[in-house]
Amino acid sequence: MIIGELLKRQHDNETKWNEFIDESPQHSIYCQSWYLDSLCSNWEEIIIKENGDWLAIMPLNLDSKFRLRYSVQPIFTQYLGLLFAPLELKQHKELELKRKIIKTVIGLIPKNIRIIDYNFSPKFKYFLPFVWEGYSVIPRISYQLTLKKNIEEVICNYSSRIKDDIKKSIKNNLICFTSNDINDLIHMCYTNSIINKKSCIRFKMLWDQIIIRKNGYCIYAKDENNNIHCGGAFIIYKEKIIFILLSTKNEYKKFGSTSFLINEAIKQAIDNPKIKSFDFEGSMIESIEKYFIGFNPSPITYFKIQKNKLHTLMNILQKSKLLISKYKR
Repeated sequence: MIIGELLKRQHDNETKWNEFIDESPQHSIYCQSWYLDSLCSNWEEIIIKENGDWLAIMPLNLDSKFRLRYSVQPIFTQYLGLLFAPLELKQHKELELKRKIIKTVIGLIPKNIRIIDYNFSPKFKYFLPFVWEGYSVIPRISYQLTLKKNIEEVICNYSSRIKDDIKKSIKNNLICFTSNDINDLIHMCYTNSIINKKSCIRFKMLWDQIIIRKNGYCIYAKDENNNIHCGGAFIIYKEKIIFILLSTKNEYKKFGSTSFLINEAIKQAIDNPKIKSFDFEGSMIESIEKYFIGFNPSPITYFKIQKNKLHTLMNILQKSKLLISKYKR
């Protein structure tokens, strides 16, 4: 029998939670307990079991404003959503089981949560039970570069604009260096209004945990006078490098340093035999998408699954207001 629980953040099952994520087809560093602890003031765990075995989990980031409770994607996470255990079943049996799991999950989401909005892993393909329960399912695109070739072959497939940027940086004697220090990058992001003060604090908390676990590093591009032009933060998870944060100083944008830095990150990823892909983490913004595809990555489809109960609530309030007005007349 399938049973589910919604629990406060559990410290005694932390190892089991993180190991489940690593083994899930929908695995994601964003769902790891320590990652969520850094970004979420309050998160809870949905755990689905059968005969004591975990079948699925889903973290819920919970927050409220003006007495309105909501559960949405935290900053600095590309995917959360539902993660399944590895299932070795015939197709129809697997879908039947997933249907039961998803319906159980939906039933566990507190009824007083008015807005639910999450990006699910690209490996999450079966979303119909959410549709049946009134959720919207919106396809979104990210980009990943498969690292099977040497750097010369990879550069050969860049757009002419990216190649020109790299040549410009080399001509201006720029060099890249690796660091664990996030402060210069955070300062650039804040100055360029990429993230606000609160997000800066959150990211520093997250970065401390990433460095402790040796799950990431920064790359900076600087000139011969040691002026830093741009910086980027990269996360290592399983066989992937994730491009999590980037900023360039406005006065140095003409030097092509951003492309130079990303190329260096790709080069380092190729040099690491354990890494097989480079994840650009988006973007759906046209100008950013146009720039990223210059590195010749492949589009990856994932789904935003959301439900907004505010519309229904506001409609009820509006109708009540009209009825009261009518009665008063």
